[in-house]
Amino acid sequence: MSESPTAAHPALAGLNDGVAETARVTFVDHHEEGGARVERFRLGNGLTVILWEDHRSPVFAYQTWLKVGSRHER
Repeated sequence: MSESPTAAHPALAGLNDGVAETARVTFVDHHEEGGARVERFRLGNGLTVILWEDHRSPVFAYQTWLKVGSRHER
């Protein structure tokens, strides 16, 4: 999977203008399955954001997963 320029996603056009390098957003890839669209973005600080849109029901869910703890320490 290779990272595409931000311009590859219309919603990100102009988003990175004048922002710090660590605040930049990069569109990585997308996948569609069963009426749902899954998009992956990478923030300038390395955080991966996954957006899963599914308009079959009026539900909103939010989850945060962090790789932290003694297992991930260097």
